[in-house]
Amino acid sequence: MKTRLNNHCFSALYVVVFACAGNATIAQTPALSPVSEIFALQSSENATLTDVQTELLSYADAHDTAEVRFALGACEFLMSVERGLQDMYRSGFGSPVIDANSFVSRSPLSVFQNLDPIEVSPALVRASIAGRVIELAGAETMLGLVDERPGDAIALTVDVLAIRFDINGDGVAREHESVGWFVDEYGPQGRWDPETNQYVEYDWSSPRYVTFDRGDVDWLRGYCHILMAAGDFVLAHDFADWFERTGHVFFAKVDTKYEFLVGNAVFFPGVVSDRDAPFDIMDLIVLLTQIDWAVSEPRRLESCRQHLISATQHSRAMWNHYLAETDNANEWIPNPDQDAALTTIQVTGEMPEQWDALMSQIEKVLEGELLLPFWRNAPERGFNFKRALLEHDRLNPWYWLQGSAAAPYLEKGNIAEPELWREMARPFEGEMFRFGFWFN
Repeated sequence: MKTRLNNHCFSALYVVVFACAGNATIAQTPALSPVSEIFALQSSENATLTDVQTELLSYADAHDTAEVRFALGACEFLMSVERGLQDMYRSGFGSPVIDANSFVSRSPLSVFQNLDPIEVSPALVRASIAGRVIELAGAETMLGLVDERPGDAIALTVDVLAIRFDINGDGVAREHESVGWFVDEYGPQGRWDPETNQYVEYDWSSPRYVTFDRGDVDWLRGYCHILMAAGDFVLAHDFADWFERTGHVFFAKVDTKYEFLVGNAVFFPGVVSDRDAPFDIMDLIVLLTQIDWAVSEPRRLESCRQHLISATQHSRAMWNHYLAETDNANEWIPNPDQDAALTTIQVTGEMPEQWDALMSQIEKVLEGELLLPFWRNAPERGFNFKRALLEHDRLNPWYWLQGSAAAPYLEKGNIAEPELWREMARPFEGEMFRFGFWFN
């Protein structure tokens, strides 16, 4: 039977937990605080995140510290990820892609395989995305309560590979639903070590401890805002018609008036499948080229902008905390004098300074005070991102790439200098995207 996925737009959230694990080293088991021991219940007693939250709330009744508030906020964040994964499992997200070709049968999408998926409609997709936005707002609010206890120390030590998500919603967090199992099954298996001139295999069965501290509170708050911005941006648009025409590429059961498209490959069926095709090559073409969504909830566009501004502010705040640290204990993001727990990549002295400059530039762009260089021929005119975000009435990415959709938002003014942006990116040595994903 074919099953399919719930495209609720947060399918990549779980990657955040082990974004930099590609060069991970095995850490010694550190001493755990009482709050950290509650998180450890996931590996020692197969506890679900709901169980962890219950224990944290009970502990907080007698110990209302900054660390337990951070832990509760982090738990709410992870539970939002979990609910998104559960939505994807219930809808069998990705099954048509796997069914289409045996070469992709060993895919991360396999974790969402469901022999009895629910029927998916545009309204259901919107509800799932909206639910994640609300949950992330709750997590961010809880994390914000840490500010009320500025004198409290935070040292929340977690084995990130032991984090488990109850993906199938059966009330049990099993080992094969853990981050460690997923990385071992689908993640990088090793790396080439130029010093020894050998290929080094990763041992994903060993713990990877991270001790999250005060700076990481702002890091996670920033990520909450980035994800809420993404959710609000999608929800601002009406994608119902596009989904009805293409949803069967992702989902086995779709509420659509075009039911004759499902499981009916006519044009070049062998291109997308080496077996009975669940969709046609033309479905993929329409999926990629016919995004033309009208703005239906414009208020969410301003909400999106505000979330992005908040993310830049938290990114600055986190570095203020990181640079003030003098320890070196299983750091999630280290300062130049520390080591990262999950990667051999070093943070150099210039990186925080240039990152702060980059955040300042991005904030000016979001406020409309700085124009972006236009990628087509428009002498002395720049692209006003703020106006484009708030004033556009349709989203057609191909028109944007071409440049014609940007025409109403070209104006004279203070245009960002490409040389300045290159200077800000220089310390990252071509790895700006990777560091950006890590630093948020």
